[in-house]
Amino acid sequence: MINQGRSFSGHERNCCFLNLGNQKESAKQFANISVGSGVDFPDDGRSVVAMDWDGDGDQDLWITNRNAPRVRFMRNNSTSESHYLSLLLLGDGRTTNRDAVGARVEVHINSKPELAGGESNSLSTKRIATLRAGEGFLAQSSKSLHFGLGTNDRIEKVIVRWPNRDVSVEEFSGLAVDTQYRLIQGSGQPRIVTRRGRPIVLTPSVPKAKPSSRAARVPAVSLLQGPTLKVKDPKTGKVVSPGEGKPLLINLWATWCPACITELSELRDHESEIRAAGLEVLAISVDGLMDDVSNRASAEAALDRMKFPFFRAMASQPLLDSLQKSHDSLVALHRPLPIPTSFLLDERGRVSVIYKGRLKVDQLLVDLKHSHGTRIERWLRSTPLPGSTIPHATIARTADALEATTHLRFAIQQQEKGLPEDAEYHYLEALRIRPDFLLAHRHLGMLYLKTKRWKKAETHLQQVIIADSNDSDVHFALARSFFGQKQLTRAESALERTIRVNQNHVPALYDLGSLLHTVRGQASKAIHYYQRVLEIDPNHIAVQNNLAWLYATHPDSQIRNATEALRLAHRVVAQPAGKNAIYLDLLGVAYAECGEFENAIVTARKALAAARVESNTRLSKQIEQRIALYSRNQAYREPLAER
Repeated sequence: MINQGRSFSGHERNCCFLNLGNQKESAKQFANISVGSGVDFPDDGRSVVAMDWDGDGDQDLWITNRNAPRVRFMRNNSTSESHYLSLLLLGDGRTTNRDAVGARVEVHINSKPELAGGESNSLSTKRIATLRAGEGFLAQSSKSLHFGLGTNDRIEKVIVRWPNRDVSVEEFSGLAVDTQYRLIQGSGQPRIVTRRGRPIVLTPSVPKAKPSSRAARVPAVSLLQGPTLKVKDPKTGKVVSPGEGKPLLINLWATWCPACITELSELRDHESEIRAAGLEVLAISVDGLMDDVSNRASAEAALDRMKFPFFRAMASQPLLDSLQKSHDSLVALHRPLPIPTSFLLDERGRVSVIYKGRLKVDQLLVDLKHSHGTRIERWLRSTPLPGSTIPHATIARTADALEATTHLRFAIQQQEKGLPEDAEYHYLEALRIRPDFLLAHRHLGMLYLKTKRWKKAETHLQQVIIADSNDSDVHFALARSFFGQKQLTRAESALERTIRVNQNHVPALYDLGSLLHTVRGQASKAIHYYQRVLEIDPNHIAVQNNLAWLYATHPDSQIRNATEALRLAHRVVAQPAGKNAIYLDLLGVAYAECGEFENAIVTARKALAAARVESNTRLSKQIEQRIALYSRNQAYREPLAER
């Protein structure tokens, strides 16, 4: 919803409803007292907490909002002759949790309604409450249970059902109204809680909304790599590229945009200050790309007329798409970029600030240092309203997790775009912030595997295995890294672990069968794994090929199976990819093993022609040698030395 620009609140005002109870004479059970309550603010409210903050016996409210003001304190100033009772519960910590969450409390009070003739009748009524560990959305009210007693001024007893295995029941007596007590499990005696002597002084603030504007400045907290580009200025021949030690402002503009022309003119007028600050400016025209009335010539003419002194270029759709994705990675609202829009990249090529609408040069020069310093400093510089941060370990861990996740998501995007270096940078940033981030280790290990950096792949994949030994794909990737390092024994062990975790892991079954077949010379074991693959995927062409080759060419007659070899070879050749030289050669070998030497020669000659078309000289020579064998009515046997 946020990405689409929709509102959670719809700008409704806060509502407050009064529970009228079970009044049979009225169908209504709730009354809307929003205006009378004083809480009907037009805030984007989120959480409400009730508690007796000032200790005067009535319930005050704390309200948090998604927008400003972030917190409202609503003190209950109503006057009433009614009485109350406040109870704090303490479990024994052995049979019951110390906070006594889940306890059910009954407060029995004496009620004396008058009867006819002026007589009175003492009736016992009760109030019931349960101590909970949450009060609505993102809220935890006070652990002190508050009971409104009305005009009743006497308490008969309090009964507590403790939340333990036996649901033990304990009775407390001797409690007075308008008092706060602590009830300790097993004591049977209420203890008066002394109110704090001096109330906490709260200093109210009045947030002031900024004036509305069609321009927006978006400072980045997470520093993500900007677009990869290299632009040669057609006028000067100089080349500009992000991340070469100087900050760069990428400005999207068009001749049909009056604000763009004004903005470019201001950049021109402040040339000396911009160059003194070490900032490069690249004006990229979208003329002809977003309309059909302008073109490169009109853009060049406009820049020439204003004597624009900085780099210039024409936009391409891939570049605009890249800038849009950079924006969407940092901004929740995924609206198309307006014109003008500018991206300030720091000296390392990271997006520091995004300006939508006209930028102010003075602010631009100040923003050159925005990417410097700590994340907290960037956060404070990014907030639209002044404030402070809460230095708490839990908040710091949450912030680290969010920051690391942002880098991880962007790294995945960069990898999908075919930018492995940018992806690597952001995976490493995620791990720098959160070294135990298993998902980042996993993705980075897979990236290193794909780019054949075997040892680095092993390092990160091992981190995942230590934490999660049941990830079969990581075990398999680890095996591939061992193959890359020519550590075949370790690769074999990793493949066996993969299959133990997932007995249907086809790539691992195939690789283990191939290793046992071509390296270890253990044909019987290889056949077992090949057959297991075909049980799962009957059309696995590589396994059909390998298994048919074993059945047709192995020196051991106990291994060979001519009929099965020919059956599998026919299935291979029948598949869409089966008409190449290797598979035709396989069919010829199978024919020869079955004693069908004429078919073997015809098929081998087709394989030879295909090998020559494919320029496979080595295979061509092998097929020629096999044709000679078939001509002498001899089948081909795979030499042990070649396995």
